[in-house]
Amino acid sequence: MHPLGVAGQKFAELVETKSEGALKVSLYANAVLGSDQQNLSAVRGGTLDFTIMATSLLAGIDPRFQVFDLPFMFNNSAEAYALSDGPVGTELMDGLADDGIHGLGIWDLGFRNMTNNRGPVAKLEDFQGLKLRVIASPIYIDLFTQLGANPVPMTFGEGLWSA
Repeated sequence: MHPLGVAGQKFAELVETKSEGALKVSLYANAVLGSDQQNLSAVRGGTLDFTIMATSLLAGIDPRFQVFDLPFMFNNSAEAYALSDGPVGTELMDGLADDGIHGLGIWDLGFRNMTNNRGPVAKLEDFQGLKLRVIASPIYIDLFTQLGANPVPMTFGEGLWSA
């Protein structure tokens, strides 16, 4: 199970336990309610209570969320967590309220993880012609294009991923 699904299940369990059964969270995995953008729109419109998504999808609302997409911005996970869990993350989350969103937190979807069916990516030449699934972020698309790869923007529901 994908970490998003594990986290969603844990959240649902905690809500039910803490509310002594008064509240129940229903999970809809594998994009059955639509794409990330459709779910974001539904949250903004009040027809969906929660969604989990990559921060890059929030960049259309607040371009400052692109900080998490900048290549090599962070040396390690600890630096990224310090930014997202500190004042900057709080300011970004608070800024979503004007757009009908209450951000609960920022987490990562992997730190510089790259997998493919061709082999290791150890040098620039390894990117040449490599087809990669990427988050639909202009930064990711441009980065991998410049490296010589063929980036294909896909949401979780379009790929092989499942919650």
